[in-house]
Amino acid sequence: MHMKACRPFWKSGIRYGRENNENGGDKTMKTFKHITPVSRVFCGPDCMKNLSEEVSHAGGSKVLVFCDPFVASDGKLLSLVKAELGDRYAGTFTNIQANSPLPAVMEGAEKIRQLDADVLVAIGGGSTIVTTRAADVIASEKEDIHKLCTYTDENGKQVSRRLFAPKIPQILIPTSPTTATSKAGAAVLEPETNKLLQLFDPKNRAHSIFIHPDAALNPPEKMMLGACISTFCVAIDGLMSKSGDPMADALLIHAVRIMAENLADTKHLNEAESRTSLMMASILCGMGSDYTGTGLSIVIGHASQAHFPVNPGLVNAIVLPYCLRFNASAEEGMKKLAAALDISSTESACAGKVAARMEEILRGLNLPEKLSELGMTEDKFEDIAENAMHDWYLQFNPVEVSPNDIVHILELAF
Repeated sequence: MHMKACRPFWKSGIRYGRENNENGGDKTMKTFKHITPVSRVFCGPDCMKNLSEEVSHAGGSKVLVFCDPFVASDGKLLSLVKAELGDRYAGTFTNIQANSPLPAVMEGAEKIRQLDADVLVAIGGGSTIVTTRAADVIASEKEDIHKLCTYTDENGKQVSRRLFAPKIPQILIPTSPTTATSKAGAAVLEPETNKLLQLFDPKNRAHSIFIHPDAALNPPEKMMLGACISTFCVAIDGLMSKSGDPMADALLIHAVRIMAENLADTKHLNEAESRTSLMMASILCGMGSDYTGTGLSIVIGHASQAHFPVNPGLVNAIVLPYCLRFNASAEEGMKKLAAALDISSTESACAGKVAARMEEILRGLNLPEKLSELGMTEDKFEDIAENAMHDWYLQFNPVEVSPNDIVHILELAF
């Protein structure tokens, strides 16, 4: 794929290692930790020939497949996987639902226990991957999920619990460009409370990932775009995050560059090459945002889906320009985004140009432009804001956020 030439970081106005103080001098060099997890990625038309070997590498003999019901009904991809697994195939779980509701996750965990599965294969989009990951945690930890999930302490700080049990190796075959592919966390919707229960364990990261063109072409364009836009916003929020480091930024800048180029050329969105490129960008984005976290647009998408049956990616797309303008004072993040989008970062209107470029890309996709078009109503905005304030990722936003700020953004986007 042809890519535009990029300005080197040292010519883009991005400074690494030092931070400017208000008087123009330098503060102490930033300290950071960047530990790269083992990553096994297989891509291309023949990549499934490695599946059986990967099961062996994971030490497995009983494989339970978590499969999106749409993919299962089509049959082609599931049949390919079953053929490659041979006598190691133990069964398929297809009760995959949007937003990974707790009852479905619990059913998946019980299926793992019944079959005594020692490897899990997930075929599908974000909900399939998150359901698999969460079911793995519950089946392995053998504890009530409320004793396993992230919580808010007495000081209002989000605390991620340490989970000690070994996890069952997961092999992922994503059908959409979702950051869930390369993550170690999972958010489960509790229907009774409309709360998202967040689970995290670094041992829960995928053993291997397979990017196959048949999988990339599986979902309808609208469904694929919802996942892609969510990933796009994760990368953008990650570059705006106050927790960036040069290696994470490199992954995220290239992810934004690939997605912006492919999303701006909509006539190729249903071709295998474009979709495979977007899937690879989602892996880069997932890896990079592991170190930066996300920010405001993703947090609002998470909180909205607890109150409305909406695609969080579409919510992200609608609120993103407003979130970028809210974060306009975060100059370093804006310079990184400008570098990814080939926008001059030396101009005083850098933030406005970045937001305008995002709006241009999103308008070209013919997505909804207002939250009202998604069926959302203003009476829930304060509830959404309250949920958002307890989201793990809000702490990484470069500008401090209040509930009133979130309500105001929702009103502007309504």
